[in-house]
Amino acid sequence: MDAVTTTEAGKVLGVSSRTIARACEKHGIGYKVNERMRLLTRDDIEKLRGLVSNQKGNPQFGDPEFSRKAIQARWDAAPKKKAAVPKKASPAKRKPKA
Repeated sequence: MDAVTTTEAGKVLGVSSRTIARACEKHGIGYKVNERMRLLTRDDIEKLRGLVSNQKGNPQFGDPEFSRKAIQARWDAAPKKKAAVPKKASPAKRKPKA
């Protein structure tokens, strides 16, 4: 068996070892040796090739559905709830100060 670590797999795929580790954990790929080390075969690397990318940042960035204006429009269109105002006690029910 020709096993490689997440660091070596990251160099092959052009992404960080942490990106490889997250994808392996999410998709159940590779063999977890201990909490800090995971071993991968060449077949595992080929499986990961389609699952990881070197794109930085939030993948939803630039999506018009998640823009500030779209979120604000949905917020404005949502039905508003009236705030509950607590009733004040009448003067007769207040406790006298000692």
